[in-house]
Amino acid sequence: MVFKKKTKKKLAFFLDRDGVINHEVGHLKSWEKIKFYNGTVRALKIIKKKKYLIFIVTNQSIIARKNATKNEIESLHKKFLKYFKTKNIKINAIYFCPHHPKYSGSCNCRKPKIGLIKKAQNRYNIDIKNSWLVGDKTTDIKAGKKSGLKTILVKTGYGGLDKKYKVKADYTYKNLIDAVKNINL
Repeated sequence: MVFKKKTKKKLAFFLDRDGVINHEVGHLKSWEKIKFYNGTVRALKIIKKKKYLIFIVTNQSIIARKNATKNEIESLHKKFLKYFKTKNIKINAIYFCPHHPKYSGSCNCRKPKIGLIKKAQNRYNIDIKNSWLVGDKTTDIKAGKKSGLKTILVKTGYGGLDKKYKVKADYTYKNLIDAVKNINL
């Protein structure tokens, strides 16, 4: 009889991109328009120090709308990874949904659906119930809740004012650094 060795599940932070890590500027496709929030680098360093994996999960309907190509968004994300690497922060992966129901039909990855989170969970053996999702929209929080993650709404970006879904985050903080400093990691 062969026994599979149980591997320890990993803890993770799932972060929305625009409005959480960097300022919301509409449909972003240019590195030159990126402006990180004060405290973003410090927050990510704290998360890493506590041994959490970091994933960026982001809806990028800019592709379905034909305002950017998938290659442009992938190139932008490579610059994100490179930038954070220069700060000694490893982003484990960036997952994005290129769809929009109006332009490309339905999918299973556009938040609040949980396809992006499931992809990371399956690939990295994530302990969902002890991991976190941080977002600035009710769409993010609903995805986190549906996935079984602990959720944090930040008041940057949309700050939950989109009110697209009736959902309440487990915690609400001013920004990412405020959240990371105040939750028990």
